[in-house]
Amino acid sequence: MKNIGLVLVQPGPRAVHEPLMSGISHGLEETFARAGMRLVTRVVRDSSAELDVYRYWHASGAVDAVVLVRVRHEDDRVTFLGQLKIPFTAIVDAVEVGDFSAVTVDSASMMRSTLSYLASRGYSRVVYVKATEDTVLSDIRARMFLTETESSNLSGHVLSAELTAEGASEATRLLVTESDDRPDAIIFDDDVTAVAGLSTIQSLGLAVPGDVAVIAWNDSVLCQSATPSITALSDQAHQIGTLAANCLIDSVSTGALTIVGAADSFIVQRASA
Repeated sequence: MKNIGLVLVQPGPRAVHEPLMSGISHGLEETFARAGMRLVTRVVRDSSAELDVYRYWHASGAVDAVVLVRVRHEDDRVTFLGQLKIPFTAIVDAVEVGDFSAVTVDSASMMRSTLSYLASRGYSRVVYVKATEDTVLSDIRARMFLTETESSNLSGHVLSAELTAEGASEATRLLVTESDDRPDAIIFDDDVTAVAGLSTIQSLGLAVPGDVAVIAWNDSVLCQSATPSITALSDQAHQIGTLAANCLIDSVSTGALTIVGAADSFIVQRASA
């Protein structure tokens, strides 16, 4: 193998700038480079365009294998790549493991740890602000959030918002000014939305974390430099990329199905929660 393909589907401009995808890409690139391989990345606007890229790569021989991200249950891409006979490794949630090589991420455990952390600090009314876009990870997190809050003493609610600073600000304003039962903690899908939510809370005269705590699902420099600094999940993105690259190399060289679990994420405690 020499060239490995990675296609990121993103309707807007943020695909390669997300902390999660950026960390995964860096882990892939570094590991493949050490093995004398090259990561070929394409950003497309929808799933149809993603399949077109695979068709082109198959016809041209431009890549020897592929890394799949954001894999759903019964994902058409899995069948499609099998038909093209393009080897691949997927990065999937633990609930979406299939008959293919993969690195698994345990979103249920991550959400459980986050809610346990909030409960241990006295928070009881928690909202998860998820992306309105059709994102696999947000959908899985939302399901896990509702499952975990229903089985605990926490009051839990999911609110959908655009994965932008503006979308997060609008959602936060709605939650803290128009809600009958204002949340005392909000979990945001990423760093950008968490920072926007924090700023909106403060602009409304409320204190973070005194009135409302804020947690970001992905850690970054934005979380570290915010005032107050934002508590976040360290999602091990770089390690996931490294594991996926090694998983692909091993599965292609041995012909064996390889499934590897990523290390559990952990809470990076800061001032916002």
